[in-house]
Amino acid sequence: MEPQISIIVPVYNVADYLPKCIESILAQTFTDFELILINDGSPDKSPQICDHYASLDNRVHVIHKKNGGVSEARNCGLDIARGKYIGFADSDDWLAPDMFELLYNLSEKHDADISICGHYVVTDDSTEPLYEYFEGEIVYSNVEGVQKIVEDVEIQSYLWNKLFKRELFENLRFPVGKIYEDLWAMYFLFKHANKSVRVWDPKYYYLQRGGSITQVWDDNSFYNYYLAVIDRYNDLKSDGKNTPYHDISKQYLDNVVEYGFNYYNYYIKKGIKVNDERCEEFIAFLKSNINPFFQDNTLGFKNKMSISLLFLNKRLYAHLFKFAFVVLRNNKIG
Repeated sequence: MEPQISIIVPVYNVADYLPKCIESILAQTFTDFELILINDGSPDKSPQICDHYASLDNRVHVIHKKNGGVSEARNCGLDIARGKYIGFADSDDWLAPDMFELLYNLSEKHDADISICGHYVVTDDSTEPLYEYFEGEIVYSNVEGVQKIVEDVEIQSYLWNKLFKRELFENLRFPVGKIYEDLWAMYFLFKHANKSVRVWDPKYYYLQRGGSITQVWDDNSFYNYYLAVIDRYNDLKSDGKNTPYHDISKQYLDNVVEYGFNYYNYYIKKGIKVNDERCEEFIAFLKSNINPFFQDNTLGFKNKMSISLLFLNKRLYAHLFKFAFVVLRNNKIG
């Protein structure tokens, strides 16, 4: 018989953390699952650890492949997954024993395509739930779910605290070679979900460690994050001017511009010239999407002022930003 849940875990260079992750999954109170471990060419002892647990429990399946990144690894897992539902975990995190029982029951109770629980953020100093407590179960329609995922407050673009119906992945795979692949994919998962349900209960332990990809901001990560946000906005906007999605795109625009300026300012701070193609790409986006007289009133005052100055003179904007950055940094030090 096919399992009810397929749990996909990409594995790369995590020998010190992997046993705790695997054991927390094998200890789940919901037992009708398969665990798919994808060894993504890991150079440490992670492959042997995967094989060891496969020899102990026939629910564990291991794929050994050349290193191709986390998206490719997850896609390999999706290609062989047999469960009615798909769950994910990162190999340096761990789960409460009843996490998948909770998510499965929520999905079945509400016939939801996505179920969501809370999570703990684990650092060297603390283990704290991310969200403030709320009671009960919140059910979202398709449009409400899309609204929440782009707002990135009540529902954030993490894969690992959610359970998905496998049908959502029939025509969707993770983009290979990109950072923040869950940001790229999560929007489209919610857009194709008829219903989602959320509870507060934190059941996933997310370990924040300094060496992980998402904790390191560099040129590539800033650029990938920016592109993912822009893709979300463009898809929402393309759905016609009289649809709920288009209304969401108008509300989302201020956040998109904020992300864009974070990206633009990062490059300016590094001394990259204002005519660099990455900077010009953001300006082109603004010119094609922002009414020069801000007639739609969708933008906040800060973004309006920044856009006005940027359109007026790119070099002046760069000089003023660098000056403001130095002043704020010196005040913080002082």
